[in-house]
Amino acid sequence: MITGKELWEPVTIGNQRWREEPISPVTRVWNDKLSDVADLAPDLPDESRVIDAESLLNSLKDISDRYTEDRRARARAYAEESLGETPSFDTDEELLAQARKSLSEQYGDKKGSLAENYEEKLASYSASKGAELAARQRDRAKLASQRVKAQDENLDKMARQGISHSTIAELSGRKIDADYRSSLRASDEAHNARVKTYDDKIARLNASYQEALKNYEITYAIELEKKADSLKSKRDKLIDSYNKSAESAYKKAYREYLEKEEEEDLLYEEQTGDYTGEKKKSYQERYDFLLGVLKGKNQESARSFLTENEAELKKYLGLYYNKLIKEVG
Repeated sequence: MITGKELWEPVTIGNQRWREEPISPVTRVWNDKLSDVADLAPDLPDESRVIDAESLLNSLKDISDRYTEDRRARARAYAEESLGETPSFDTDEELLAQARKSLSEQYGDKKGSLAENYEEKLASYSASKGAELAARQRDRAKLASQRVKAQDENLDKMARQGISHSTIAELSGRKIDADYRSSLRASDEAHNARVKTYDDKIARLNASYQEALKNYEITYAIELEKKADSLKSKRDKLIDSYNKSAESAYKKAYREYLEKEEEEDLLYEEQTGDYTGEKKKSYQERYDFLLGVLKGKNQESARSFLTENEAELKKYLGLYYNKLIKEVG
């Protein structure tokens, strides 16, 4: 228990003891706690002295790398634009059509007529097969609708008779489902049989067409392949020639852009002692970032960081290095 006397302590100002003033119990407790913290202070690190050099240099490198990549992206865009529109080259299909046309007089229209006849029949069989499949789906939907209707009517009938939950109701419902499955199976079998008929016709048509090609167009097919291959070879050489020329022009334009930008930047720097454009933005960002960090640090630690990393900082800050040195002091 704290007595009244313990709430009073002498107050000394200068060398004079003036009076005694009361100190509350709460104040005494807080003074004790602060004294304990003060005793621990030497063990705590001084954040103003801590500078993570590696982290700062990595951050500067990231900013520098972004600027470098932006320059390269601008150079790539310039180089691509300088190439102009890419010429078009015939596709394999277009070359095959050219080959057919060049051989049409020699071999007549036999192959064309054969192919046309084949495609007409194939389209007819395929359409009939598709119609049969569609009819199967319609019949399935119709049977399903009939089943639902029959079940509903059966439920109403059983309800009117008051036997909705009877064995009779259950059995009648099962019979409706059984009749539905039986009808569905019969319908599918009939449609599937007709679908198979068209599949067989298509298979025979394909076999017949292939046999005709072998019997009547072997020479034509061989010559057509040779002609098409020849045209493809000529086209591929043109593409290869263009690619080599375009690659050389692209690299030249890419280098020219970077060199021109570098020359313009250097000329501006010599005339003004400062950067310009995107380069200025990048170096200003590096300067502002590093200054913001060092401003919150102990001056001795900041100077030590600048001295130990002078080469790296000059590389990343360029013209702004000396400005930072003066600012940090």
